[in-house]
Amino acid sequence: MGFNGNDYTLFQHSYLGYGLNEARSKIHRYVVENPIPNHEGVTLEENEYLHPCMPVKTKIPLDLNNRSVNLRGVSDPGGECRRVVEAIFYKDKTCLQTPCSFNGVYQPSLATSFDSDIYAFSYIFDRVTPFRLGSQTPTQDMTLREIADLTDRVCLADETNFKEFDHNAEAKEELGKIAEMCMDLSYIYGLLGYGYGIPLDRKINLAKKIRNYETGWCLGASIAVLEDRWYVGA
Repeated sequence: MGFNGNDYTLFQHSYLGYGLNEARSKIHRYVVENPIPNHEGVTLEENEYLHPCMPVKTKIPLDLNNRSVNLRGVSDPGGECRRVVEAIFYKDKTCLQTPCSFNGVYQPSLATSFDSDIYAFSYIFDRVTPFRLGSQTPTQDMTLREIADLTDRVCLADETNFKEFDHNAEAKEELGKIAEMCMDLSYIYGLLGYGYGIPLDRKINLAKKIRNYETGWCLGASIAVLEDRWYVGA
């Protein structure tokens, strides 16, 4: 695409339904419709289901198809949370044009077709940076392997009331406010690695701003608008 005298190769797709809130809903629904094995012999009440992505002993109510259920957090046996998260991407769906990312959607390979910087923002920035350099640092980077390691640490630390993070006031505060932190980080790792196919050692820039401009979903929407060459005067 030509724009302002320069040529660009762009890929844009709306992954509607895979924002953080919708992902949470999909994960909650999955653990109800596909109950995980009760290896620890937890006594469950009627309409109560184990949730491997929630802190131990946490209970949250959920309305599902006009049915009231309760989700009960349980320690994550053998990476069960990661398995649940991966299930909502439907990687086995028919791919009509290869390569595909997930849910049968075509996407150029980020491992072989895109060697420029990768930026992640919005909820990815909000969830990860308190455990890195803090949310007041507008741009910082991590590899996907580091995000995976952070996710594992958070998902196991609930059994000790997150004592591992006592030295980090912001992280500890976020863990106290957001019961779904393990689930959110597991989803972020699943989306970037399992979904988009970003290699484990690829650097990811976490950004609130790029060159002093606020990042947000509207940037992707702008690309969709620019696909009509009339807008760029070509």
